[in-house]
Amino acid sequence: MEPRLCIWSQDGKEETHDVDQQLRRLTIWFHDESTFYAHDQRKRHWVHNSETAVPRAKGEGVSLMVANFVSANYGWLQSPDGKESARVIFKAGKN
Repeated sequence: MEPRLCIWSQDGKEETHDVDQQLRRLTIWFHDESTFYAHDQRKRHWVHNSETAVPRAKGEGVSLMVANFVSANYGWLQSPDGKESARVIFKAGKN
């Protein structure tokens, strides 16, 4: 099997090229992280005139951060059998 080099053009199309047998394949892993907040919601909404507005907690609330690594070639970083993952979930904050 000939080694192939994958390149993506400006319009997002994948292009493959033959490469020398002695070159090594380079896989780029991107770090992906997202933070989710307990009180992440829409601030304005309609309340029927027969109802009373429910008070909401102020501030963003407790947060949860999810971090992982992803590659265009392999997807999310995990063990070959898929039982272990590089994903880390933790409560972010001052402490």
